[in-house]
Amino acid sequence: MLGLDRSRAVRVTLKNIAGTVVCAATALSLTLFLRDGATIRLAAPAICIQVVIITALFWGRMSALIGAVIAGMTFALFLYPPYGHLWVHDPAERVMLTVFEIAALCVVRLTPPDSTSSSPQKFGWSRALQALGLDRKRRSSRTADKNDSLSTTR
Repeated sequence: MLGLDRSRAVRVTLKNIAGTVVCAATALSLTLFLRDGATIRLAAPAICIQVVIITALFWGRMSALIGAVIAGMTFALFLYPPYGHLWVHDPAERVMLTVFEIAALCVVRLTPPDSTSSSPQKFGWSRALQALGLDRKRRSSRTADKNDSLSTTR
C-alpha cells in the first residue's frame, strides 16, 4: 500500500513538472521567435495564455499557475528591454504582462480542480460521510432494507 501511495505521488509530481515545463518552454520559444519585432512582442503573452489554459485543463491548476509565473518572468527578462532585468520600461508592455498574469490567475481559479487532488480520502470526507450515514455502502444497504420491508408488507 505504501508503494502505491509513493508511486502515485511520483506520478502527480511528474505531471505537475510536465505542465510547468510546457508553459516555460512555450514562453521561451515565443521569446526567441518574437524578439526582433517591436510591435509583435505584445502578442507573446496573449499567445501564451492559451497554453496556460491548456496546461490548467490537462496538467492541473498548480502547474498552470507556476508555469504562468515563470512565463511572465521569462518575458520580462528576455523579451522586453532592458534585457536581463525584471523591470520593463515600456508602459504598454508592462500593462500586457500585468494583464497576462491576471488572466492566468483567473484561468487557474476558474478551472475545475484536478481529480487527483480532491479525492475524498485526502480530505477525510469518507469518514465524515460514514459518520453521518451518507456513504454509498450504507445508503445502498438501507435502500435494500427499505425495499425488502416494502415487499414483505405487500
